[in-house]
Amino acid sequence: MDLRSRLDDLSPVKRELFERLRNTEKLGEPVALSLENRCPTSFQQKHLWLLEKDYPGFLAHNVPCSLQLKGPLDVSALESSLSLVVRRHAVLRASITDDGDWQHFMPPARVQLPLNELDIDHDDNIDKALERRLYDFSREPFDLKKGPLYRFLLRRIDKDQHLFSCCFHHTVFDGSSISVLYRELEAAYPAFKQGRTPQLPALDSQYADYVLWQRSRVKSPAYKESLSYWRQRLQGRPPCLQLTGDNPRPPKFNQEGARVSVDIEPKLMDALTGLAGENNCTLFVVLLAAYAMLLHYYSGEQDIVIGSPTAGRLRSDYEALIGCFVNILPLRFDFREDLSFGRLLRRAQQVVVEALSHQGVSWEELMGDESLQGNSDGNPLFNIFLAYRNIPEEELRLPGVKATWDRLDNGTARFDLSLFITRLPSRTYGQLEFRKELIDFETAQRIVNDLTVLLKDIVSNPDSTVDQLRKRCL
Repeated sequence: MDLRSRLDDLSPVKRELFERLRNTEKLGEPVALSLENRCPTSFQQKHLWLLEKDYPGFLAHNVPCSLQLKGPLDVSALESSLSLVVRRHAVLRASITDDGDWQHFMPPARVQLPLNELDIDHDDNIDKALERRLYDFSREPFDLKKGPLYRFLLRRIDKDQHLFSCCFHHTVFDGSSISVLYRELEAAYPAFKQGRTPQLPALDSQYADYVLWQRSRVKSPAYKESLSYWRQRLQGRPPCLQLTGDNPRPPKFNQEGARVSVDIEPKLMDALTGLAGENNCTLFVVLLAAYAMLLHYYSGEQDIVIGSPTAGRLRSDYEALIGCFVNILPLRFDFREDLSFGRLLRRAQQVVVEALSHQGVSWEELMGDESLQGNSDGNPLFNIFLAYRNIPEEELRLPGVKATWDRLDNGTARFDLSLFITRLPSRTYGQLEFRKELIDFETAQRIVNDLTVLLKDIVSNPDSTVDQLRKRCL
């Protein structure tokens, strides 16, 4: 099917979204990188640096993950593959200057992969020992000024079983970077194992090119239009949402957090997907609307702002890069009117479409915008977060080795409350992350239970109003 036919088959809403996203390409042309050893920091990196300055050792910006590797592993080939990745992506060799304005790129060096035996206490078991070691590994702070801003560790459990752990600082790595890392390891490892030179496609750009493009586009008319949209959209936004009465908000938060599991049965997920199709929207929009409703119920507030991430890779050549591109879109809901769930979905769809069409302005830029200061008692744009991913199976395919991926929980929370939902072809799973100083574990578990009840009621009674759903579910 040609492009014209595919466009003709799009629904009016999806066609509008396509046209708006296509217009984001007009935000600016890519800028050729002219600085080999240094470049300015991106808006995302500068914001993370500022947080690190205010909260030294802010571990919520560590991005840890681990892989259980079963089968004969060629450690040297894995080291060579990681070294190639670090050499190809200069941002992994970055360090941030004292003022946070510049990043310097260190020369490439071979990655040394420490190989440790797993030591188990007398009264311990393997799973408990692994959990404790990985927790400690994921909580080691990074020195942004010194670098490197990544760590790798390999633990041998037995002859043909290893645990490969990696941890990156968010200034150089985001969620979409994981798939880039996997693709390059899958291409490099077999070649090094066989004594060949890997044939990876050349990178058309580096993260530094993105930084210069990001800074150049602020002069474009499209950028100014998007900034004007966000200023209008976020004016008079409410203070940070107070969800529960568990604990008072402290003057300065700490980063300690916890998570509870969110289990959505396949039958319920299929029903929600069907409901999305009936309302000409995506499953994400259904989950977003339900989450916003639940926050409205718990807080009693009518004005709800939820942050939700988008990849932020607005040009195709950035999709092959490792780096911090992610943007978080503030999605604002108004519950002053008792809408039917169907009308709420249509409004949620409009909120998402408009936000995506103006995603060229990063939330870090909005945080620093003077016109948006002072109307939320100094609070940020939002303190509630929702991340939904619909992705292929999370697997790293290495010859002769079965790799099972597991994102680590390092016991931190970036926001007051964050809902993570991941949909794979085989299953759907999620977690609710919360700040322990604000929300008790029992309350977090009750929020998860109420969300499940609400989703089931939405499927059974999609024509109910927001208030009717509240009376039945809470």
